[in-house]
Amino acid sequence: MNLVSLKSQNPKLMVILSIGGWGAEGFSDAAYLESSRSSFANSCLDIVNKYGIDGIDIDWEYPVSGSCNLIKCTPKDKENFTLLLKSIRNKIGTNKILSIAAGSDKFYINNVEINEIVNICDYINLMTYDFGYNAHNANLYPTSSPYGSGFSCDESVNIFLQAGVPAMKINLGIPFYGYHGHEYLSYGNLLENYINKNGWTRYWDYEAKAAYLKNYDSFITYEDEESIDYKVKYIKSKGLGGAMFWEYNQDYNDILLNKLWTGLNE
Repeated sequence: MNLVSLKSQNPKLMVILSIGGWGAEGFSDAAYLESSRSSFANSCLDIVNKYGIDGIDIDWEYPVSGSCNLIKCTPKDKENFTLLLKSIRNKIGTNKILSIAAGSDKFYINNVEINEIVNICDYINLMTYDFGYNAHNANLYPTSSPYGSGFSCDESVNIFLQAGVPAMKINLGIPFYGYHGHEYLSYGNLLENYINKNGWTRYWDYEAKAAYLKNYDSFITYEDEESIDYKVKYIKSKGLGGAMFWEYNQDYNDILLNKLWTGLNE
């Protein structure tokens, strides 16, 4: 695993393997029985030991709802998810990081045992993006503009805080991409071909703290340096653990990453 070799350049670097993602099948079955949970946890431990990594992140999208029934799901997922995480924690120990990628809304909270999970996991990585395709993708605050998504990062964070998740265990998710309708656009592509180019003009929603592009009636939602700056200030003001982003290869020149890293470490 080449990422682990980067520790020679930065001994403080921690490498965590994320398992799952949108459409990843098998979680419901893996969590269903004690024997299957133990087998999954043993596999996690084997990977941790084999590659010398620092922990495991479970990205089950989603318990009970199954990514809008894209993957197998059952009402038992709610309890079984907790049991699966307990099994992984018992195998890898408390000196390794265990985190989850979490849906951002109350629907997700209702489908997991968040009060149990928060005592097992070190971090809850909120997927505070994909709020809209023809509206803001990851607006920090609600807005009265026509591009409001009906949801916001702030609302998501408050849902988890009110559910009993400590602020320091919450990492705010930040997208390194945007949408033109359902067309997925990396920030690198946006920078090269769209932002104030080829008929597209950049605008700013002051209420939402979100950037967007217009070309006549066409609309693109995306994250940029200014919106990240507001999110960094928000993370600090709320006392959150930090940020996570999706995904690294979409920010070709590390522009968003450097803005995020510098801001969080100032």
